[in-house]
Amino acid sequence: MKIALVSPMLLPISKSGGAVEQLILSLVLENEKAKHPLNIDLYTIYQDDVNQNYKYTNVISVKKSYIGLFKQKCFNLFYKIIRSPKRYNYIHDKTAKKLKKSTYDKVIIENSMMLYRAIYDGTNTMIYHMHNDFDTFDKTPDNYMFIESTCETILTISGYIKNRLLEVKKSDKIKVFYNCIDLNKFVIDSLDKVNTLKEKYGISNNYVIGYTGRITDEKGVYELVCAFKKVLSKHPNYKLLIVGSSWFNAKTYTAYEKKIIDVTSDIKDAVIFTGYVNYDDMKYYYKMMDVVVIPSKWNEPFGLVALEALAMNLKVISTPNGALKEALLDNALYVSCDIDSIFNALDIIENTKIDISFDPHIHSSEHYYTEFVYLIGGIL
Repeated sequence: MKIALVSPMLLPISKSGGAVEQLILSLVLENEKAKHPLNIDLYTIYQDDVNQNYKYTNVISVKKSYIGLFKQKCFNLFYKIIRSPKRYNYIHDKTAKKLKKSTYDKVIIENSMMLYRAIYDGTNTMIYHMHNDFDTFDKTPDNYMFIESTCETILTISGYIKNRLLEVKKSDKIKVFYNCIDLNKFVIDSLDKVNTLKEKYGISNNYVIGYTGRITDEKGVYELVCAFKKVLSKHPNYKLLIVGSSWFNAKTYTAYEKKIIDVTSDIKDAVIFTGYVNYDDMKYYYKMMDVVVIPSKWNEPFGLVALEALAMNLKVISTPNGALKEALLDNALYVSCDIDSIFNALDIIENTKIDISFDPHIHSSEHYYTEFVYLIGGIL
């Protein structure tokens, strides 16, 4: 089976990609080991570290350009002047032109509804894979209605996202396709690097509360740091380890990040900001933690951090928002995203027993690939 696997065309399919890109990469790597591999054309943003050397995957890179960006701005300014809802994306346009030079058994569009519309021409069997909730521009009810009427299958990363679609229009095309993690990335053979990091960050006999993810308002980081300030007076040996930034490897601070830094300025010896960490190194940071907090305000579409924490056998404090309960089941202490609720959980978590029952195979990259092939109608 020959398929086109089209990334969201925002980040490269490499170690510097985000969650969606890492999931795509896991499919490509598992396909290399498959008994009946798919013949994949992978469409991705160009970057130097994108691997081009796969046996069964042909990488088709699309380069960003200043000319294309200028053209995009001109088109969209015109649409704005005439009050048209249309928008032009030059990367989508370039991707569509490249893809239409070939024929495929299936074309799988990852996450971007606008990219789906740019590519769709009625000649290919289309599958749409939705990773996020509705928004105001790309993932809109109108775009969903178009996709539902033209595609073969819609894959959603959780029951929560499936239900969000069904609220707009009932459909028997929607199938839940849960996210995965590469369990091999969470196995630690030596504690040398962990000990080096502990020394770097001044962690010795501390109880470490961890947060990992984007530092944005919807993630509830402000509420977490305020709760931590309160609990620190009762538990002076606690430290808060915040791993991440506003947007992957961003080099500048947003106003929200500055707010977080300011509110912790009087306890800065107890709060560690690591900035962006390469995904392959995350296991060492998790190993320094005693508990992971997922204080999301918004409805999480899935929550890979939940799986990562369970894979590392860590306690979890989490809001139940969105699909977090689907990922965590009974393996967490659930709280509301407010300062007092998080404080109460932090106050008791060290002495609270949580029996972690996590079946790693269900969320392994191997199982993910098997499900993927089944859902798109391939041969295992």
